[in-house]
Amino acid sequence: MILMTNKKAALSSALALVMAGLSSPGHAMEFKVSGQVNRAITVADNGNETDYSSVDSIGSNSRFRFTGNEKMANGMNVGFIYEMSVVQYGSTEFDIGNNTSGGGEGGVDLDTRKIDIYLEGDFGTVSFGKGDGAGYYANMMDYSETLYFGGGAWYTLYSSGISFVDDNGNKLYRIGETNGVFNAVGRQERIRYDSPSIGGLVLSTSLDNGNAYELAARYHVDFPGAKLATGLSWVDANDLEIPTSPTDGQPLTPGSEFKEKQVLGASASLLLDGGLNFTVSYGNEETDAMANAGQANQEGYDATNLFGQVGYSTGAHHFAVNYGETKDLIVEGTKGSQIGLAYVYDWSSAVRLYSSYHLYSLDLPSSVKTAEGWGDANDISQLYAGIRIAF
Repeated sequence: MILMTNKKAALSSALALVMAGLSSPGHAMEFKVSGQVNRAITVADNGNETDYSSVDSIGSNSRFRFTGNEKMANGMNVGFIYEMSVVQYGSTEFDIGNNTSGGGEGGVDLDTRKIDIYLEGDFGTVSFGKGDGAGYYANMMDYSETLYFGGGAWYTLYSSGISFVDDNGNKLYRIGETNGVFNAVGRQERIRYDSPSIGGLVLSTSLDNGNAYELAARYHVDFPGAKLATGLSWVDANDLEIPTSPTDGQPLTPGSEFKEKQVLGASASLLLDGGLNFTVSYGNEETDAMANAGQANQEGYDATNLFGQVGYSTGAHHFAVNYGETKDLIVEGTKGSQIGLAYVYDWSSAVRLYSSYHLYSLDLPSSVKTAEGWGDANDISQLYAGIRIAF
């Protein structure tokens, strides 16, 4: 309670500083339209069957946005962002043997990603509306240039809908049910404050709808011959009752709800002058007791994700090899793992080509296999390649 009171006071103080400077007129509003189209081909094999599909890459989906800002006479910058995604069959919808046109019943999924207003000044930045919470992406620091394009810690964005099967063809769990990056709260209604950079350190906090709150710190520093980026975040979801990693797939059986969900995330990425880079990410997600959780996990879960990556960049070419594993997400004793290889080529400033290979494995407790009548889960192999055109 003391923490919540202090956070509310901090946000109130930031807003007061902003309001004190709003009396000065400014110059004309600058306006811009931008966006991207990002399509990929996915080919996957679950040990029993191979399937392929054309998909919209949810790693960085197709979207358009309107942005504007105005420099006020007192030096403050006031702006907005209105961003919508336009997705025709996202990569997280695809499953082997269930290849459709997506978008509900073959239509397009249209979603408002951000509707946000921000105010910048010497005090930092205050933003309010639908946007990223303070901790979002803090566990995604990555200098490899492959994040969201076949590489990076959030590899389930390419595959979360694909189901593991056993040798008898029984469907077990989907990749998104057993693996998760445990990001913070993204694209939710909130009020957020980011401090000015203090020697490369930026502190952030936000109050999200549902009484959720977030704290985060990000630090960027240049060394002789190298640069380092680190992030740390904490989320208490309180009554928000939404998955904090929504594109990872439902972590429990359909209809389950949770309260008092806490998420801790951290990451670090080091880039050497020669192009070699190293990235690590950590996430822990813990919930209290569930309602309507079926047999999946009546007592909630305490799950951990670990990820490591080595990359190399030279000119327009970017390479990465990585490993990630999530433990205890769908049920205690479960481990989902991934080995990945990624390549990205920046054909131009607007056109990016990418390709990757992923091998997914699932280890289930014998008690689950016995209760469900399942055998061992077959590995899933996936090829993923696409093109992103920005405008």
